[in-house]
Amino acid sequence: QTGEAGYFSALALFYSIMDVVSIKQKVRAQTLREQVLFYIDIHFPESNFKISNICTFFNISHSYLCSLFKEGNTVKDILIKKRISEAKRLLAESDLLVGEIGRAVGFANIDHFMKAFKLHTGMTAAQYRRFSRNRDDENN
Repeated sequence: QTGEAGYFSALALFYSIMDVVSIKQKVRAQTLREQVLFYIDIHFPESNFKISNICTFFNISHSYLCSLFKEGNTVKDILIKKRISEAKRLLAESDLLVGEIGRAVGFANIDHFMKAFKLHTGMTAAQYRRFSRNRDDENN
């Protein structure tokens, strides 16, 4: 590709390579389980991030990945809890619309975000925002 499109394609490739290099350097001394958790912490906001991305990045099978997390939460649970936790922080600290927050934490579908949020918190995102702000007002 030439021109502006080529420039941005090359730039995207450069950043992808740098991402891989920096992650691999930081996680060299950790266990594979810790490396996976670190990888999730970095990539959870990406709406196209899937469990298969982890397997591909670490060159492991899905069943082996699951065996790393046989005690405690599954990888999928960890990913969703991370996204919900960040959504709760954004609801409490920002004025972003609920849909924008859902996308910002990695949910491509707003309905899926709303259902997951209610399932994990027991309240809607709007209710959580009101609750967290009322709690902050009471503490001030």
